Amino acid sequence: MACPEDDLPARWSELAGVLVWLNAQYAGGATITATGAGIYLLAEAGLLTGSVPLPQSMARAFRLAYPHLTIDTKSIIVERDRMWLGRGMAHDIMLLLRMIDKMYAPSIASSLAHAVGLISPVVEGLAKDPLVASAQQWLSERSSIPDLRIDAMAAYFAVSQKTLIRRFRAELGMTPRDYLRDARIANAKMQLGATARPISQIAHLVGYDDIKSFRNAFRELTGLSPSQFRTAARV
Repeated sequence: MACPEDDLPARWSELAGVLVWLNAQYAGGATITATGAGIYLLAEAGLLTGSVPLPQSMARAFRLAYPHLTIDTKSIIVERDRMWLGRGMAHDIMLLLRMIDKMYAPSIASSLAHAVGLISPVVEGLAKDPLVASAQQWLSERSSIPDLRIDAMAAYFAVSQKTLIRRFRAELGMTPRDYLRDARIANAKMQLGATARPISQIAHLVGYDDIKSFRNAFRELTGLSPSQFRTAARV
């Protein structure tokens, strides 16, 4: 759900039925998603606790209206208690992909991501070691998740982190963390050359919460800044 937040306070009486309906749906076991201004409706309905992701431009007004909630201006997506919250409408597709990945199947999320040009459709250079090859696929399908943890991958494959790192190095000459970084930057290069998306948005879409970290990683691997790469790719 998304709506202009400036109009909402004057419309709470008009939207009373919507607030009751939201509570009824949640009480009945529904999973609810909201991005940007849509989060106001959930807050007014009394359904939110803890931290909520919001852009800086909305933080002050929201804090005044709902001082019991903590505003998170860094996280793109917050998942908690059958609530999936996105920081803004620009991240709707990421929110959708994350939900499909967790609620249905990573393969479906990956196919959709390919269709909208968010990740490369082919994982090239798969290792001969079946564990490493499977881990490469796992990382590539989830590379856009900012808080992706290597220990979560190790747990998924029922091996220790040390084993995973050792076998990655033996097969690919790099750690899983290095492979994840390379996959993200490869995705960013594709988007920089093929789309007009702002660099900050591309950074978020490929898995970086921090634009500075994205720029540093990009320059480390390519020798260019993202803007320099985009200019060169379009010559």
